[in-house]
Amino acid sequence: MAPRMLSAMTMTEQSTDIWAQSTKAFTDPFGVLTSVPPLDLTQGVELFFEVVQRTIDANREFAGIWAGLVGSLTAVAREQAETVTGDSTEKVVAADAL
Repeated sequence: MAPRMLSAMTMTEQSTDIWAQSTKAFTDPFGVLTSVPPLDLTQGVELFFEVVQRTIDANREFAGIWAGLVGSLTAVAREQAETVTGDSTEKVVAADAL
């Protein structure tokens, strides 16, 4: 074979080898990714919603306690206001009677 022909064949073989190596280097990571077992996210999702539900329940309980306390304070304030009003009314009536 002529030297030019050998040179062309060598260059073609080298190009083919470089292309094959590049292709292998590019596709190897995908081979690794496809060999990873699929993830089961069910347990994580269930745990997340369990935490959310507990938070909702705790907030409901807190709101109920808070509403009860506010109601109690309102009742006490109303009783005190009625007592003050009753006392004032009695004093005004007593003052008028004089």
